[in-house]
Amino acid sequence: MAVRKKAINTNSDVEMILQRYASAKSKKSESDNLREDAGKYSWPTSRDMYKTCEQSDGLEFSLDVFDSTTINGSFRLAANIFSYLMPVATGTTWFGFEASEYEDNNDTAIAEWLSKATRITHKEIWRSNFMREMLAAIRSMVVFGTGVISVESAKRTKELVYRAYHVGDICFQENSKGVIDTVFRDICYTARQAVQEFGKKTPAKIKEAAEDASRANKKFDFIHCVHPNADFNSKKINSFRFKSVWIYKKDKVEVKTENFKSNPYFVMRFTVAPGELWGRGPIIELLPEIRMLNQMRVDYIEASELANHPPMIVEDDGVIGQPVTEARGVIYIRAGAEKPTAWNTGGNLPVTRQDLEDQRDVIREGLFQNIFQTLEGVKNVSSATEANIRKQDGMIIVAPVVGAVQKEGLDPIIVRSLSLIPAKKLPPAPRKFEFDIVYQGRLALAMSALTADAIELWMAKWAPYATLGVFDNIDIDKASRISALAGSVPAEVLVDEELIKDERAERKRIELETINAENAKNASVALKNSGAEVHPTSVAANV
Repeated sequence: MAVRKKAINTNSDVEMILQRYASAKSKKSESDNLREDAGKYSWPTSRDMYKTCEQSDGLEFSLDVFDSTTINGSFRLAANIFSYLMPVATGTTWFGFEASEYEDNNDTAIAEWLSKATRITHKEIWRSNFMREMLAAIRSMVVFGTGVISVESAKRTKELVYRAYHVGDICFQENSKGVIDTVFRDICYTARQAVQEFGKKTPAKIKEAAEDASRANKKFDFIHCVHPNADFNSKKINSFRFKSVWIYKKDKVEVKTENFKSNPYFVMRFTVAPGELWGRGPIIELLPEIRMLNQMRVDYIEASELANHPPMIVEDDGVIGQPVTEARGVIYIRAGAEKPTAWNTGGNLPVTRQDLEDQRDVIREGLFQNIFQTLEGVKNVSSATEANIRKQDGMIIVAPVVGAVQKEGLDPIIVRSLSLIPAKKLPPAPRKFEFDIVYQGRLALAMSALTADAIELWMAKWAPYATLGVFDNIDIDKASRISALAGSVPAEVLVDEELIKDERAERKRIELETINAENAKNASVALKNSGAEVHPTSVAANV
């Protein structure tokens, strides 16, 4: 044992990671109670921030929750964000790749590769478990303010595998620029799972447990840390940006190392208060209203029970035995005694019920339900244009808030997913170049519609002055393409700009030839009619 302890003390990398882990865990514990309270009312099965390997699955966590408005609302908001960012309709393209440099987009080989990369990446994402895991990560953002998801490639099939994590198992740290660059994850592996993951480096005691059928499912604590690689050199092909270390907690020994081109963990935060590390979601912001609703529902239940089963007022010794108050019960009273009467508590159930509904509306509005369901309860919508404007206005309000899903989540997830696709499915790009991700979901289109609406309003305003050349101030082609894309016209049906230029040049050539031929014909007729002699070397002779 003394030898093992000496080895631990000399393992400075492990000691450093464990110290950083302890610091991150301590920082996180300052706000764990807040997240646990948010989970209690909106996602009871995920409320526990202090899970251990010994904890049983399937425990009941909703015994003290009496209203499901927030539970339903958190799921609906997560589903709405998912659907508006990532439509799941068959064949729908909700993002695309575009070269950062304009000239690169005109390179045929690059354009073809970008188009193929878009198509194949969509296919690989939708055939995976992305939908279920991403929805869970977004709901974690809504409830706890922070969601965590990872993407890996299955070793045997090479298919993309996504996984959402409970925030209770995660802690992280930022770099000097406020970007999350280090992630720690607590892992509970059974002895059998540990051997599968770590192979020969699995500690001896865990190997022994795995070989014993009665102990194979015993769980052990590990830490997985992904952090920047201090030895990274961008000029070297086989240099990796991130290092990954698995540590067995009890013995403080390293059991596995791995390198990554990019961090496999993606931490998404709904909003972040200045000076804070962990995100805050709408559930956390609404906690005072949610607690009040839960207490109001308790009071309403008690009032309903009193109204349906009120206490009985009976004369002392006027009833024989206990008063029987259930249905078809018989109360026996003594001769001459006053009949038992129900006690009127003075409660007003209709008013209490209305107060409850008003409080629910406050919470629904805080969860943006009125924005995603813009037309719910609205009568006499005059036209499809009005309905579209109402919907766009709602999306514009919520877009900045859920933009964190794109910036901290979808952008790196899509890039890493693309990098994990095997070369046999997607060959390498023809040459090195930078590219951007362009989103085409309903939320992104609603934002781009602001620009399109501005263009259309300007053109309508100045249309009466078109003869004065005012439209020379605007590129009509670009304006029309922006308006088309913002109006959900598929990019695939838009004609390539270079092809448009070629077709216009061809039309102009034909028009010019037609005009020249007509002029020549008219000139020939005029010469014939004049009867003048035409010199062989004159222009008229050529005509």
